[in-house]
Amino acid sequence: MKSNRVFISCVSSEFERETGAYPGLRSKLRRYLTKAECEVKVQEEFRQTEVDTLEKLDHYIRTCAAVIHLVGSEFGSVADATAVETYLKSEPKFLDGFPKLKADLGDFSGLSYTQWEAFIALHHGLKPFVYRTAADDVQEFHLERLIEARRHASPFSDAEDLLGQLIGDLRHIIPDLPALPSSQVPRYLPARNPHFRGRESDLKRVGELLAESKTIGITQQVAVFASGGVGKSSLALEFAWESLAADPVEFPGGVFWVDCRDRAGASLCDALSVLAEPLGIPTENGETETLSRAVEQRLAAGPPNLLVLDNVNDEAQWKDPEWAKSVPAGNCHRLITTRAEDLGDHWLKMHRLDVLSGPDARALLRSYRNDVDMGVNGDEIDSIIDWFGGLAIGLTVVGIYMAGHRRLGWAAYWRDLQSRKLVAVRTTEDQAVPVDYSNRADAVIDDLFFSLLETEQRVLFYAATLPGEDVSERWLRNLLDEDVRFRHITGVVPPGYDSVSQASIECLMDRGILRLSISTPLRKTLFLHQVIRERIKEIMSRNQRLKQHISQQIRRHAVRNYHLSRQWTQAILEATDFDAGNLLLEAMAQANFEPDVFSFNTLLSKAADYESASGVIERMTEAGIEPDVVSFNTLLSKAADYESASGVIERMTEAGIEPDVVSFTTLLSKAADYESASGVIERMTEAELSPTLSASTRCSRRRRTTSRRSG
Repeated sequence: MKSNRVFISCVSSEFERETGAYPGLRSKLRRYLTKAECEVKVQEEFRQTEVDTLEKLDHYIRTCAAVIHLVGSEFGSVADATAVETYLKSEPKFLDGFPKLKADLGDFSGLSYTQWEAFIALHHGLKPFVYRTAADDVQEFHLERLIEARRHASPFSDAEDLLGQLIGDLRHIIPDLPALPSSQVPRYLPARNPHFRGRESDLKRVGELLAESKTIGITQQVAVFASGGVGKSSLALEFAWESLAADPVEFPGGVFWVDCRDRAGASLCDALSVLAEPLGIPTENGETETLSRAVEQRLAAGPPNLLVLDNVNDEAQWKDPEWAKSVPAGNCHRLITTRAEDLGDHWLKMHRLDVLSGPDARALLRSYRNDVDMGVNGDEIDSIIDWFGGLAIGLTVVGIYMAGHRRLGWAAYWRDLQSRKLVAVRTTEDQAVPVDYSNRADAVIDDLFFSLLETEQRVLFYAATLPGEDVSERWLRNLLDEDVRFRHITGVVPPGYDSVSQASIECLMDRGILRLSISTPLRKTLFLHQVIRERIKEIMSRNQRLKQHISQQIRRHAVRNYHLSRQWTQAILEATDFDAGNLLLEAMAQANFEPDVFSFNTLLSKAADYESASGVIERMTEAGIEPDVVSFNTLLSKAADYESASGVIERMTEAGIEPDVVSFTTLLSKAADYESASGVIERMTEAELSPTLSASTRCSRRRRTTSRRSG
């Protein structure tokens, strides 16, 4: 064994690459160890071919003085099966010294190369130094196996924390380790979230807003606002940690964190006084108010620094006179997170944080389980993301749960979520998060709902009750306006709006609670995510009188709209020509009645040619109305030739509509020769449809015609 050989075992995508949770950490650790003249190797240096990678790793690791094993949220590449078989043949007594561990690992399949490195070290009598990212239970199974070998993992938060632990752990093995230089940037932050992913544009924008040209006498400050559970605090924490790693240093005066939830001015002094120690302010015999004042003065007058004020409640808290005296100004840059859309401070720049995008949501789930990108799971994972509406807190809970149940497939979880809905979510939370965990889905949605105006709440009641995922904006407006008109609820039209319903719906859209799904001149629909829809239904069910009123209003509105829509459809039917019918369809939308499939089909029957009819089909699709078999059969009848008609049949099947006897009979009428006609008859037979007498007659005629031409 060479006393200066060290192997660093970790997943490079997490502990080395720029996109990882700890970018450059492995390189920093390697540079530090080389100062003590250590020979340091990592996995990539042994992976010329998959087959002999384990053997090459074994040959080096067995000669090492120390193996440093970092465990995070990513597992790394699974070892090649041939490589495992070859290696075990070369080491027939592998892990015989740890019989229980060997039995638990079974045939060793499914282990990643990084996990193999720890077990190879154990096999050769080495005791790997195991460190884990703080509060990370994703690799619980792997950590339990290491505990069986009496190797307990020590948590760490960042590179400085890890290096500090290594000095003590490795000193007796590598005595020439240099002392760790003290950090020049003071800080007081929660541990970095190892599962934070994406949000690059938001992080960049916050940085830009804090760096904008400064007005003399005005503190640089930005507030990130969003509903609960979207990820405001996680974004602020990641920004704070990124600023510490910036080169050059962005905030040489330090980076600090204060939880402002429900804090009055006096309790804010308590929170600020805690920052005295990391700032190097003497704390002996210092009273809270004195220390708080010293911190405020240091941050205001010292080098540029960042103070994160997390969870500011509202304008009343922000403008509390005690706060004005306690919150540092001057050179202190403030990053605020809040659910309030406006804190009443025109000098405060506001940045709205939206729910996670599809790619960012996938990246979040991938940080817990590395099978997210496997093609077989794609549809189910996308469905889970859609169900939660990109809500970070809900997807985080799912990620924790799935990481702890690695044998459970995503398809099985999605089926349970579909059938049990919020019950499945609550069960997931019960098994995945601590008992006192405050950010449960129910609590987040309830906080959001009860912060709304009564008219906005009523809109959500209607949106959650109306059938289908997409709901008509016109229906929501009409239902709410009627409630206000008959004083079922009270509402005042805000300045600049036409109605209470317009103001309420647009406010819900601005906050991302209702989302625009379809927007055409004929139809506009809105979308309410399933997790919110289900919770709103539960809230409404507590008030049976309200629930009955909502149902009755929707039923009355549906009946009234049905009869009026039928009158419009009849008018289109009686129109003199296609142009007149088209004008009636447009007038129908302008009169606050949305055309339905019957209205469009009636207009289709007026079309004089295939081009006009095809345009109607396109307008139906744009309006979010699915053409039915009648729509396509009408279009078929307008086709000029067999080729065009065949294209319509293909469009039908692509839309999931099975052609019927009328479809095939119409197609047969377009056939110009026996071969085409015979093909139609065969397709009818395959579809288990019996050709009509007229269809058979047409086919026979095509045969005779074709015979005469060939003769």
